[in-house]
Amino acid sequence: KLFDEYNYMHHAAQPFDFPFTTFFATNDRKIKEHMVKGWQNFTKSEFEINEINGHHLYVMGLDEQKPAKEQWYAVITRQLATLMNTEKFKQFSLN
Repeated sequence: KLFDEYNYMHHAAQPFDFPFTTFFATNDRKIKEHMVKGWQNFTKSEFEINEINGHHLYVMGLDEQKPAKEQWYAVITRQLATLMNTEKFKQFSLN
């Protein structure tokens, strides 16, 4: 019931200044692509949306969901590799 009735009110907070990488699953019964696209309003940086062929729990990678988890990992790995080559990330390294 909470999921169906919750309505977030965004009151004058500034959008974040970092990129968002988002996901939605093609067979998810609750979370749809248009809902995930709403996160774009919370960043003034890049916004990426990724379609995963699976259901809501694809990240668990059980049985038929294993290809969906691998697809998710590939996107995350690519994003982390990109992030590690940025000046912002290098500022926080422990070298």
